[in-house]
Amino acid sequence: MLPKALKERAKAFRRRRGAAADDGPGGSIPNYLGLCVLTLIICLPMGAAALVYSVRAEKYKQLENYDAAQEAAYRARRISLTGLAIIGGAAAVYFLFMLLIMAVVR
Repeated sequence: MLPKALKERAKAFRRRRGAAADDGPGGSIPNYLGLCVLTLIICLPMGAAALVYSVRAEKYKQLENYDAAQEAAYRARRISLTGLAIIGGAAAVYFLFMLLIMAVVR
């Protein structure tokens, strides 16, 4: 389930933007495929999970199940960003540790 606040923000965005003729009644629901592929390259397990939800979002859009498509897109984005944050944090810790070792060795 999507949080209620997120659903309301999505509806408000669609109202402001106005659904284009080819968007259908669900408006434009992104599938975040590019972000998922980037996460797949950087963090394989999280990227694979995000890719599954991204493909589901596209499938649900084609089946005109817009609520399920919105939820799948939300999960794909959330998993992708979580994976990137984990890898970014690990890289920052590694970098700081290497700086510490270089300072001690000198």
